[in-house]
Amino acid sequence: MSTEPVRFGRDFLFYLERHRPAQYCSAVKENLEKAPGLDRVFKCLLANHGYITRGQIAKISASLPDDAARFKTKRVRTAAIIRRLESLGLIESCGTIPNTYIVGADFRGRVVQHAKFSRALELDQHIFDLFVEWMQHCLMLSWHSHDRRPSPFDAATFNRTAWDVAGPLMFGPFTKSVEVRKGKTKSAFLMGEVLAYRQFSVNDAEATLQRVRAVSLTNLAVSFFPYILARGYSKDAHSRLRNAGVVPLTLADVLGSRAEKLLRLYSDMVTHPDSPTIDAVGQSLELASSVDLKEGLLANILGTLFEMIVTLALKGRGYDTSLQKPLTVATDGTNLEVDVVGVLAQKECLIVECKGRKKGIPEDPGQIRRHFVDRCAAAADPYGWDVTERYPRVEAIFVTSGEFNDECRKVIQSHSRSHGIATTAIDRNDLKAFLDQSGG
Repeated sequence: MSTEPVRFGRDFLFYLERHRPAQYCSAVKENLEKAPGLDRVFKCLLANHGYITRGQIAKISASLPDDAARFKTKRVRTAAIIRRLESLGLIESCGTIPNTYIVGADFRGRVVQHAKFSRALELDQHIFDLFVEWMQHCLMLSWHSHDRRPSPFDAATFNRTAWDVAGPLMFGPFTKSVEVRKGKTKSAFLMGEVLAYRQFSVNDAEATLQRVRAVSLTNLAVSFFPYILARGYSKDAHSRLRNAGVVPLTLADVLGSRAEKLLRLYSDMVTHPDSPTIDAVGQSLELASSVDLKEGLLANILGTLFEMIVTLALKGRGYDTSLQKPLTVATDGTNLEVDVVGVLAQKECLIVECKGRKKGIPEDPGQIRRHFVDRCAAAADPYGWDVTERYPRVEAIFVTSGEFNDECRKVIQSHSRSHGIATTAIDRNDLKAFLDQSGG
């Protein structure tokens, strides 16, 4: 007996439950080309190593945003696209993480840890903020009238299409646009899209061009100028964008060549399924020490690189490691994360908080207290992780490349043990010895 038919254009796919997963998955993949929007979403999932956000689905499928006004169109709303993807088993909701989806279990191959995808989105958001500032200063994007995505998980709606940022161009006699200067258009708008952590592919370009066409048809008396910022482009994608009047920018165009080199190295490390090499981390740290970037982005990069160094050090000592383990404080429901968890032969567990600081920067005693009190309490919660019952030996380690002042040392001395968990604090002075134990 067949299940309900799955429609692809004018074709219908019938299958038996006993055909799942192998035969069903093969049949769906063969028919995805007949549903271009779904096909592009699946290719984007693979390019992202198994994850995708709601905003990315809206952009890559070129669907009608859920908050867009109703009008006659064949385009399907984003919510309907997501329901269709879920019914096919192509995506599943990613637990408690909002507006994030993972490739369906039947279609799943090798995926990265979600913590790595989160790092890639954080990088993307930092660069997106810099890109918007660059558009305001260099392209005269309106400072207060533009719309931008509220988070890296979402997209902004512009003329019934999804973009990262869009808004009016503030033009006058100084504008370089001949079309605008000669009065052939009543107004002009800029649209922007950012993909900072991987190459912009033909699949991405097809979705962008479909949205550009949809925007252009809404008002023929208005000029639209689309810009893309990506870490790189495939040859075909770059050619298609330029031929269609879309401006493809690289990180070097906006941030400079040294920043581009650093961000390329960093994005490779946070998106690749394998662990980074110590050489790649060291090269990134060297670039980070000399590049001119905003403090928030640079601090984010340094913090992640420091986590990678600690992770490599623990791996060298034989620990199985995982990143960004979520914890919840039972008393008030506060959500916390452990930067690195190291487990050795199911007998020992290390709960590590990493702080990457520049030389001479004192550590925050509140951060030490938070790790030794709040995280230890959440980790030992018998209704949660219950770590002290799972492993004979548990140790909470606070490691920083900064320095401990007198107040920090008082906090450390007053919490030599917390909730049955031993505690250790390591600053810059002891960091080399900690890393040398594993040849790090």
